[in-house]
Amino acid sequence: MAKATTKKSPMAKLRRNLFVACRQREQNAHNIWLVYSARTKREWVLRSDLQYLHFLDIEFAPDVRQFDLAPIPQKTTLLGTTETIEFDAIVEFRDGHTECREVSGRNAEDENEDSVRIGRLHAAAETLHASYVRITAETLEANRQRIQNSLRMLRFLSAARCSSLTEARNAVLTCLSTQRYGLALHELSARISEVPEALVCAAAFQLLQHGRVAMDVNESPLTGMTSVSRVS
Repeated sequence: MAKATTKKSPMAKLRRNLFVACRQREQNAHNIWLVYSARTKREWVLRSDLQYLHFLDIEFAPDVRQFDLAPIPQKTTLLGTTETIEFDAIVEFRDGHTECREVSGRNAEDENEDSVRIGRLHAAAETLHASYVRITAETLEANRQRIQNSLRMLRFLSAARCSSLTEARNAVLTCLSTQRYGLALHELSARISEVPEALVCAAAFQLLQHGRVAMDVNESPLTGMTSVSRVS
């Protein structure tokens, strides 16, 4: 007879996170977002508009390798008191460093901030060999263009969620391998005529997430003229 197990399925965890977010919303009038991340290939429950914007900011950030938007709470002891700390995100970067992030409407330089609480956040991050970082509305405003581009790219990848992009990715990399300065997105699609244009775009955006191609998604609006180049 099979033994009973307490391990929860991914869907059960998602439902639990959604219920928790709904209970918290009763006390704070925040929107709740259920989003699909093409980078992590899973859905996340986000508890505010600011968390949603933060998700869009890191989903296609070229320097981000991976992230967790529902990290396991960390216990930390400071001044003889043990407390559970919950970060909003843990972000791993391609250069090897990791950030434990708090997404907050409170300014990072708030003079009324509880110094003991800040100390606990830093201590909890250190247990994960990471640094504590607070993300505010001002932080995200500086990345407005990338967030707008991320929303557009995510629509392509969400539409291609049930399609295999292997052929399209290989075709994009092969096509770019002979282009010293890259190609505009519309030119890339035209040269790979055997693959639907939407899948070529989705493949290019996925390769951006993998760090295999480069695009200017931070400063300029995403258009058919956006240059795509292979990363050596």
